[in-house]
Amino acid sequence: MDLDEAIATVDQLLDTRLREKRAAHSRGVAEYAAHLCSLHGIDPRRGRLAGLAHDLCKEMPKKAQWRYARVYAELSGRGLPPSDDIGEAVVHAPASAGYLAEELGFKDADILEAMALHSLGARDMAPLALLVYAADKLEPGRHHVDPEFRARCETLAPPALFFAVMENTIAWMKERDMPIAGESLELYEWFSHGRMEA
Repeated sequence: MDLDEAIATVDQLLDTRLREKRAAHSRGVAEYAAHLCSLHGIDPRRGRLAGLAHDLCKEMPKKAQWRYARVYAELSGRGLPPSDDIGEAVVHAPASAGYLAEELGFKDADILEAMALHSLGARDMAPLALLVYAADKLEPGRHHVDPEFRARCETLAPPALFFAVMENTIAWMKERDMPIAGESLELYEWFSHGRMEA
């Protein structure tokens, strides 16, 4: 299955696998990821597919999500999310990547990585994954995002964009007393120290 076929297939799947609001979010992420990719010299179709498919498994039963997450873990060599409440909340990300690989036979490593890491992130993310992570948090359907912040983010290189979005997201979650994954806080500290040394 080539990129265009995968985009068309996943776009149709959204309406049968997800509620209308989540399907609309996925399409918004896809368009914004495509936009960010075009700003950074990456084929916009790659961002579009990763954005369309990033939440594809989110409404599946958890047992199925963990099964597909194991598919991605075996394919990529990356570990599974933690086996706690945070893990339960984010397992859909690697699950969606595993689903795309197993059910559609689509195994582009960078696109699968972008899907799998859109919730927690990781230290060694490829540029596409950095952009899809940001697109998920910044897509215009998220009305709490300051348009000026979004516009400023578009001027940043992918690593700086990722850091700015992660910092903004953590601050937003802290304001609302929402649980934050320890992995995300550790990653933030790692990026923060790297940024200060640069």
